[in-house]
Amino acid sequence: MTYMQIVVRDTMQAQLHRPDFLRRVHQLP
Repeated sequence: MTYMQIVVRDTMQAQLHRPDFLRRVHQLP
């Protein structure tokens, strides 16, 4: 896995438990 694939996977998992985390990620440039 590339680093970005890991980030995407972890973000998808976080969405199930911490939607605020996902929103912060999407606010990044």
